[in-house]
Amino acid sequence: ESPQPVNPEDCIEPFFYTYTVENVGPTCMTLNSWTATFAVEGPTPSAFVIDLLPKVPVANRNICPGETLSVVEEVQTDKCSGLKYTTTTEVQANPPNGNSCEATDMYMVQPEAPCETETSIVCVNPETNVPCNAIPEPEDPDDCLIPMKYTYFIEATGPACMTINEFVRVYTITDDDGKLTTEKDDLIGLIPVRDRVICPGDEPIMVMETFEDVDLCDGSTYLTKTT
Repeated sequence: ESPQPVNPEDCIEPFFYTYTVENVGPTCMTLNSWTATFAVEGPTPSAFVIDLLPKVPVANRNICPGETLSVVEEVQTDKCSGLKYTTTTEVQANPPNGNSCEATDMYMVQPEAPCETETSIVCVNPETNVPCNAIPEPEDPDDCLIPMKYTYFIEATGPACMTINEFVRVYTITDDDGKLTTEKDDLIGLIPVRDRVICPGDEPIMVMETFEDVDLCDGSTYLTKTT
């Protein structure tokens, strides 16, 4: 298990696969074919076949009981992508007299993609552009009700691109008597589908909403959290 990458360029890492054939029978065998199929499972699946037999000298292709042959292959992988990598090896060999025999094996690995995003909030009175936490207490009761405009920012802070699946905002009002009123909404619908993938270095995704008629004079406090 390798450490989680810090930078995008650290995501590409070689995997070294060791393919081994062992003769577990009573008769010497001659290798006729030996392949490995490397498959990538994800949004765009792909696969390719590696012919391992040419990597074994002809003089060494006869393998007797208890003997082994090994071949090492290097494959570049993206450990930040969350893709599943599966390799399947197949070998076929013949004894001096008799039917050929075959063997297969499979190995699968799926590195865990690092999940690193940050979200931040900016709140202003859209009429004056004054930050919500700096709005002065109104002197005239007619000025108590004001709008508050919230802008939420989502940023990819890790080495990998991220797909936003949900974006939840919790808006809590605590009145003068300590009574809580909570409004919880998933704001993912405010982000166009084409914009839900964010990569390192991209401009933050912005989501905006406005709460009308927020009462500055009733002693309530307002808390907004995003996840």
